[in-house]
Amino acid sequence: LRTGPHSMISRKSGPRSNASKRSCNARLVVTLFQIVALRDGGCRYPGCCRKVAWTEAHHIHHWEDGGNAEASNLALLCSRHHHLIHAKGWTLAMDAAAEITIIAPNGQIPTSKPRGPSAT
Repeated sequence: LRTGPHSMISRKSGPRSNASKRSCNARLVVTLFQIVALRDGGCRYPGCCRKVAWTEAHHIHHWEDGGNAEASNLALLCSRHHHLIHAKGWTLAMDAAAEITIIAPNGQIPTSKPRGPSAT
């Protein structure tokens, strides 16, 4: 059951069941997404105006390379820009103020500041 692009709902069948653990994990994932969404306010690619509902959480430091699932390592990107960033030669970095620097394969270095209500 999904109520939106990033909703995760699972049934709880008991306090010690795997379903219960999945439900707890699902709530944590949704909460983390909501934190990032409040900060980012939509796709963080410079010039993109896609709203939160059309975005995916991107790991700045990919989880396969030891990156964590914390708000400080996540940025919202629309599907188009998420796929673009995963193409060879693109790099993203985020500073302590959540400003993102994108290094494109052609050497351009645009930046993106968070635009969500919790960014101010």
